Amino acid sequence: MEESGTPSDASALIYLAKAGALTVAAEYLGSLLIPPAVCREAVESGEQRGSPDAAVIRMAVDPGVVKPVRLHAAQSQRAIRLARVFGLGAGESEVLAMGAQREVVLLDEHRATRAARHLGILCIETIVLPGLCAQAGVLDRARALALLDELARHTIIPTDSWVRARALILEAK
Repeated sequence: MEESGTPSDASALIYLAKAGALTVAAEYLGSLLIPPAVCREAVESGEQRGSPDAAVIRMAVDPGVVKPVRLHAAQSQRAIRLARVFGLGAGESEVLAMGAQREVVLLDEHRATRAARHLGILCIETIVLPGLCAQAGVLDRARALALLDELARHTIIPTDSWVRARALILEAK
């Protein structure tokens, strides 16, 4: 049985953890599903380095905000092909392999977002999430703007993405 939720990459999880927004993301997207390579990158490697965001991500597992998942054999094979064809890392390719069934993923890495578009998978960038949450009524405008600013502090984002996210927030009812 497939887990419900949205496949999410390591960078997205790390940014959301730093901004204290994993729960908000899960309110909008459902549980944040993390395949094995993402778990290794965002949690296990982070814990070995003593990264505080790794502990935040680990603590989000118990309430189901973040759900580590195993790939089926077909997904594993697809992930290997995607990594080879698009030049992706293991985490990004596993997220896209899972996203093929769900049609949506949470990803930030440019090459992976292009691959998602090529595959017909809706790719949500972390920086746009506050705008989407405001549009859906998960966050009010003030909280969405505060989250946008907090996410911008923790990542390098293209100006057009920030402008797009801010416009979504300001358009929210």
